[in-house]
Amino acid sequence: MNSPLNCRFGTVGRALTGNVVKLSETGEILVKGFGLSKSVSTRREDDFYATGDLGEWDKEGFLRIIGRGSEVFKLSTGKKVFPAPVESALRRIPGVDHGVVFGEGQKYVVALLNISPSNWEALLKKHARDEGVLDWLKITAAKECRNLPEHLRPARFLICHEPFSVK
Repeated sequence: MNSPLNCRFGTVGRALTGNVVKLSETGEILVKGFGLSKSVSTRREDDFYATGDLGEWDKEGFLRIIGRGSEVFKLSTGKKVFPAPVESALRRIPGVDHGVVFGEGQKYVVALLNISPSNWEALLKKHARDEGVLDWLKITAAKECRNLPEHLRPARFLICHEPFSVK
């Protein structure tokens, strides 16, 4: 966990004393230690608790959660896609309310960008026409996703002006 004197924003911190935290071969976060019940049903043979979360370590030993194992999908190329970092990058684009990626079984990732009508109107005023907004979105998305592996960078974009719902 992060503490006031040992904190890194964007991470969940380092393992607490008395606990062991490691990543499985698939990147799933595994935990073992004093704070876990012996009756946890997702306990593995090696006595580690499988959290279902995917993580990565930074150079200083801070753990970052990058998504859920159940969200991972595979492209036709065999590359695995972890949507959370891509969707996070897409939400940094000014005017984009939400970004969702998909492409299970396809050659590349596609992004659905939710842009409210008022945000779209503001973007149109700034970029003069639909094509100008789309060009700007492509360039800006490429900048926001530049630190991601190439197979995670969306190749195509769809725009949705209706808010997402659970219906």
